[in-house]
Amino acid sequence: MAILSDFAIYNCREGGRNAVEKFMAEAPPPPGSLERTILEGMLRARYSLFAVERITGAVGIEMKDLWRGDTVRLADRGFHDTAPRGLCLATRIIPLPQFAITGGAALPLTIADAGNVERALTPLLGRNFQARWHTLTSAKEANMVALIIRKLLAQGATEHILYEMPKGTEPER
Repeated sequence: MAILSDFAIYNCREGGRNAVEKFMAEAPPPPGSLERTILEGMLRARYSLFAVERITGAVGIEMKDLWRGDTVRLADRGFHDTAPRGLCLATRIIPLPQFAITGGAALPLTIADAGNVERALTPLLGRNFQARWHTLTSAKEANMVALIIRKLLAQGATEHILYEMPKGTEPER
């Protein structure tokens, strides 16, 4: 359900805008508020394939965007405690001023899966699409994300997801 919700929030458009863009236009939070900072990050959210490069600090993870080539500093306590170096994920990240967070709908994949996804995207986006991310239309991006999700779900990616509570925390009763 989280994967469907993430796709609906960011990739489904009505009147040319997604849910985040509509909310920001119709009920913008006050400038400087935490809500505004989060929404501005959500407006810059991006979907891609990421690989864990290293674990840092108490909650940090450095992840390489396999298609854009940059490194993202992610803050996620549970993921910090469980993610092995080299783990690959298809997910959406939300950049904030000092770090990024995930949209909460990650699908694990292997490097071989990443190659299969890239080959599947070539007919849709053309060769060397990695160098042209900034030129993707909303419709092409939605098609790309849908193709990735369908391919990984068909390969059984959700069978490898286990949500755990971070060490030292108790679930609410």
